[in-house]
Formats: sequence, C-alpha cells, structure tokens
Amino acid sequence: MAHQLGGPAMVTVAQVKRAASEHYKIPIERLFSKVRMRDVLVPRQSAMYIATEAKCGSLTKIGRDMGGFDHTTVMGANRRIQMLYQTDPDIRFALAEIRKRLDAFILGTTTEFVSPERTA
Repeated sequence: MAHQLGGPAMVTVAQVKRAASEHYKIPIERLFSKVRMRDVLVPRQSAMYIATEAKCGSLTKIGRDMGGFDHTTVMGANRRIQMLYQTDPDIRFALAEIRKRLDAFILGTTTEFVSPERTA
C-alpha cells in the first residue's frame, strides 16, 4: 500500500528507494544492503525517513521493503534524520531534492528522475 507525499498520487517504497539512490548516486542494491559503511548509512536513513513521512506503510513494512531491516532500525533512522535536519543544511537539501524527484515522477512531469546536473 502506498500513500501521499506532496500531491494526489501515491508514493511507494520502491519509488523512494529509486529517488534516494539517484540523488545520492549509490546503486539501489548497495544502498539497501546490510552494509553499514558510512557512505550509505545517512542516505539509507534519509530514504527510510521519507518513506515514513510519505506513509508508505508500517515501520515493519518499510524496513522489510528497504532491504529486510527491523522496524527499530527505521525508528532509529527517523530519529537520526530528525536530529540532523536541525543542524545539517546538506540533509535539508537532500530531503528536499528527494521529495522533488518523487513529486516530479508521481505527478507525471517527467518519466524519469532528473539529476540537478542534467538540468543545468
């Protein structure tokens, strides 16, 4: 089951995964694997936060669909991103860009996610 983000269309976990993967330029397979490397942790946590915000399902479902993670991992990701959002402008920018990608894709203004570099 998918739910709304910024418009009338519904957002799925798969769409959030794709938007985060493309924004951070990390392959989906790596981003949502059990790898605990620093370069994938915050991007993965950002995707979990966006999926929770978009009400893509229960925390259990989001964790499972994001690579088999437990609901407590999603809870921790949400706390971490909320904390970083207060102090880190890069996180605020990343979340805004991921939301824009989702809105553009879902509202049909593009058939693919467009990176900022390709629009310049």
